[in-house]
Amino acid sequence: MKLWTGLLVLLLAVAGCSYQGEDSPVAAPSDDPAKTAPAEPYSPDKDPLVNPDSLFQKAPAESEKIARDETLVRYLKSDPGTLNPLFTSSVYETYVEDTLFDGLFTFNSDFEWIINESMVESWEKTEDHKTWTVKLRAGLKWHDGHPLTAHDVAFTWEAIMDDAVPTKTLRSGRDQLESVTALDDLTVRFVHKEALPTGKWNMLYSILPKHIIGDKNDENRKKDPSLKKDPYYLNYAQAPIGCGPYKFVRWERNREIVVERWDDYHGKKPHFKRQIFKVVKDPNQALNLFKKGELDEIEITPLQFATQTNDANFAKVGVKAFHPTWSYYCVGWNGIKTSDKSNPFFTDRLVRRAMAHAANIPLVLKNLTYGLSKQASGIFQPGAWMYNEQVQLLPYDLDKARALLDEAGWKVNESDGGRYKEIDGEQVKFEFTILIPQGSSIGPAFAAIFMEDLAQIGVTLKQQTLDFSALLDRLRGKNYEAFMLGWSTGIDPDTNRNLWHTDEAESGRNFVSYSNPRVDELFELSRREFDTARRADQFKEIHKLIYDDQPYMFILSRAATWAFHKRIRGVTFSPRGVFSVYPSHLDWWVRKEDKLR
Repeated sequence: MKLWTGLLVLLLAVAGCSYQGEDSPVAAPSDDPAKTAPAEPYSPDKDPLVNPDSLFQKAPAESEKIARDETLVRYLKSDPGTLNPLFTSSVYETYVEDTLFDGLFTFNSDFEWIINESMVESWEKTEDHKTWTVKLRAGLKWHDGHPLTAHDVAFTWEAIMDDAVPTKTLRSGRDQLESVTALDDLTVRFVHKEALPTGKWNMLYSILPKHIIGDKNDENRKKDPSLKKDPYYLNYAQAPIGCGPYKFVRWERNREIVVERWDDYHGKKPHFKRQIFKVVKDPNQALNLFKKGELDEIEITPLQFATQTNDANFAKVGVKAFHPTWSYYCVGWNGIKTSDKSNPFFTDRLVRRAMAHAANIPLVLKNLTYGLSKQASGIFQPGAWMYNEQVQLLPYDLDKARALLDEAGWKVNESDGGRYKEIDGEQVKFEFTILIPQGSSIGPAFAAIFMEDLAQIGVTLKQQTLDFSALLDRLRGKNYEAFMLGWSTGIDPDTNRNLWHTDEAESGRNFVSYSNPRVDELFELSRREFDTARRADQFKEIHKLIYDDQPYMFILSRAATWAFHKRIRGVTFSPRGVFSVYPSHLDWWVRKEDKLR
């Protein structure tokens, strides 16, 4: 089971965003819904195909009632960039790695930290919370039959912390460990730099095989200390040896990835014999494949959920799953100051707030999400213990947007109606481009709506679509003016530090170069606060400060909108939707009388 602790980048709706998240794009609509509202409001509560009891039915104790030779065909909106957990950066990679790798700790659908009892025989910690000693179960193995030991656990942490290895996302949190040491083949000791309420989460990571990756004296590693460029490591990233419930079989780029159940797995065996991940970049094609019975699960767009899955043909094959998540879609503004006038727009808080007032979010929610999503009021979502109910939404108000832009010095030129500002003696036009991930379900239509409103206040907007990896490269290089993404909240709100702390602006995921000393201070305080109520107050203040500063324009809180083949049972919801928690797909099953493949 893959242990995903950070934020998913590009859930991919606006985002391809589970960067997942953790950004995953949510597909593009089949037509342009920007100006067309549904004839009647859609309500999932009145849809008989939504959340049927059968979808959540647990597997029976009698194994003979379960079809054990079935193939689960899953949906990927984009091809993963890697299958090496050191370099995971999107939800697509997480979905596959979740089947191939395992770790000592994990968390359940309630975001509760739990021991992976299939790997851990016993554990203890000192009274000061700083030293944890974990004993592994005897007989653990890798997929190639090589013994899995405490040395692999320690080695993986050392690789994560190696400056030569570009794994900064995974390093966040693990860098709060002072050491991870193998005391013998079965005993590993974790020493934390200090006692932190988040300390237990910092020990979550997928274990890598030392005998394959190699320590620092290994010849392959001497040739490529990054573990990423040499053909030896590229091969591992494309055909990994893991220790999870499934073994890697093959990967046909941009087509499919196949894994098969590992009979020697040390934990509970999954019910499905194999899983096939089908890469289908067009969401309409994906839905057609689902209706033909060629996919067993598919994340669908709000348009598809509300209007394209209510017919008899869909009902013969599938059911729908709907659940609010702790995910949000947003527009990020490049807040870094430059000396060449290439980015003169969004360093000014007044301008960012003007953009929020110029965005017709109510229309977006009505026309693009069909009422399945709510307007987001910041980085935390309703239902979360750190959500601040006192945050006041910035309303759609073009007059307010005009006034703020005037105050910021962007004045309307009567000759062409555009807004200009004198910078270093030169008149600069307020004209910018927004980057949108390929496959985004909301991005292009949102930009079309936003473009019209901005034009009314003298601002010119353009849009550019990029594939996920190209988009990330632009963000990491600060080579953009604005972008659309979706983010999924991590298991602990401290994971947001990687997005918002000043220290993360250069090499972390603080792509917008946000800096607020009080936010930095609160993240440091919350990281050391064991009192849950006081910690919640600290995060609620962070929530309000970030919303007020508008480094992102927060668009909507996303709901999970999924379709499942009606034979699938055992699905569980979480704040992340249906994946990236334990046991997720490992509990899915099919009745023997419903077997298909």
